[in-house]
Amino acid sequence: MYSEDDLNQAVKHGVFKQADVTRFRHFIEDSRQGKLVDEEQFKFITGFNDIFVVIACMLFVSCSAFLAGVVSDTLSPLITMIISWGLAEYFSRVKKMSLPSIVLVILFIASSVSLVFTVLDDVASPITIAASAGVFGALMAYVHWRRFGVPITLACVVASFAYTIIAGLIGDNRIDDVTTAYIALGLGVVVLSLAVFWDISDKQRTTKRSDVAFWLHLAAAPLIVHSIFSLLDVFNLDASFSAASIVLVVYVGLALVSITLDRRALMVSSLFYVLYVYTNVFSEFGFVSSAFAVSGVIAGLSLILLSAFWSPVRTGLLNVYPSTLRNKLPVTQ
Repeated sequence: MYSEDDLNQAVKHGVFKQADVTRFRHFIEDSRQGKLVDEEQFKFITGFNDIFVVIACMLFVSCSAFLAGVVSDTLSPLITMIISWGLAEYFSRVKKMSLPSIVLVILFIASSVSLVFTVLDDVASPITIAASAGVFGALMAYVHWRRFGVPITLACVVASFAYTIIAGLIGDNRIDDVTTAYIALGLGVVVLSLAVFWDISDKQRTTKRSDVAFWLHLAAAPLIVHSIFSLLDVFNLDASFSAASIVLVVYVGLALVSITLDRRALMVSSLFYVLYVYTNVFSEFGFVSSAFAVSGVIAGLSLILLSAFWSPVRTGLLNVYPSTLRNKLPVTQ
């Protein structure tokens, strides 16, 4: 299996001509009756060997960390960092295996954050620990990015900042849940803006920059979606049509953003809240035992139809926008 980045490298080294690769992409698009850019392709797994390597790495790293933890709590995350980096030297830098690279960079960054929490535990305040962990985790992620260039790394950088800040806020009883939700929403918008920046730098989605944007969208979506529905206090809403209407309006708004950006992360992240509210509404109106199933059928069918007609729907939506904005967005039919 070959990725878009592999094709670009082949062109760069003279194996193929750019015109031939372009014709090949158009041929695939015509055969699938849709633009490849609309499919949100990203390199995740190339074969079962990826899974085999991940299992082996996880077994080796986790057991090594456990044995190190017997000696010292601080030694466990430190050993995880060292081993993860060492394995990445081969599987990420030499073999360029997607899934092992993703797992190893997550292990490396998570262990770097854990190291700070372990060292500063009972020494500093929750906010200080969270800020320190976020900065150190982001720094380690940046160093990893410079060495290996794994697309998910930048998402891990911003996630390290965002989620450790939120953890610190939650641990500080002086800050209420509403304020925390607004801060999380602001962080989510910042991450989404960064994702859009990477997206517009590769509107055809044929380089690694598109993969970077994909992971940034995944990092931004939970921050934005959970914050919005937390501010709506969705779990305490009455099981009424008014509550269902509010949730539907929010979901449609998120869907319009998703279609505009040609990214589905916001829609997927908010689906749980929609199902929860509509399950309660249907239960209130007599579908007690089958409320979730009814909600799932309606939501599932709607998403299937949207998936089938994604390109024409997006084309129609983009035609509403001014050309200055439309020209900056990913291409469509």
